[in-house]
Amino acid sequence: MAFNHLLDRIIFPPCCYLCSRLLSGQVRSHLRNICPQCLSSLPFRPKSNLPPPDDMPVLLEEERAPWKFGKISVQAIFYYEGAIREAILRLKFSGCTEYGRLLGALTGSVLKDRLRKSGSWPAGIVPIPLSEARLLRRGYNQADLLAKHLSEEIGVEVFPMVRRIKDTERQSEMHSREERQNNVNGAFELNPDFPVEAFRGREIILIDDVLTSGFTMQACAKPLQQAGLNLLGLAAASGSMNKRL
Repeated sequence: MAFNHLLDRIIFPPCCYLCSRLLSGQVRSHLRNICPQCLSSLPFRPKSNLPPPDDMPVLLEEERAPWKFGKISVQAIFYYEGAIREAILRLKFSGCTEYGRLLGALTGSVLKDRLRKSGSWPAGIVPIPLSEARLLRRGYNQADLLAKHLSEEIGVEVFPMVRRIKDTERQSEMHSREERQNNVNGAFELNPDFPVEAFRGREIILIDDVLTSGFTMQACAKPLQQAGLNLLGLAAASGSMNKRL
């Protein structure tokens, strides 16, 4: 096994997912798929900066508490711009599933540090599901990929607690907040094959790739909250530096 791993690294040396620069072996998991130079240029939201190698400092931004949409507290790791926006678009629409690994690992590294500081650990991760029709067209759910790699980073299991029962239009195609809210209203329900009641009173991470109006997150959270679960909303990216939430 060790020989095969060495052979793979010789034939297929690890490269940065963003610039293709060859990577040296790194202990820190978030540096296994991205070089320090690209890492330092990513649009992290305040207090979401990841530690680069000791000789590559990054600028820290001011601390900011998570914001709330309805009754769910939501955190995002990046601003939705630059290389992060490009990575998410390629993940969703170009079949570049490797970006799920990159974004999931980076998100997990930030969240793991926050969880350690808070002393509180979630009981599970729930990705926001796609409709069956869109899942068949795309072949995968980008939120599933983020959840998988987030799970590997923080050691928390992924659970299929909810399902999508309405094939909605893309939120990005809606022209008003009212349209976006109506578009996802009633789109989710509890998975009848999953024992959600076993998690009543425990904290669950609800994860998606991008947060815009927050209505999709709210709609998906509603049946889980009605079942008595405590939720932390998590998005890989949201907003822009010039238009902060």
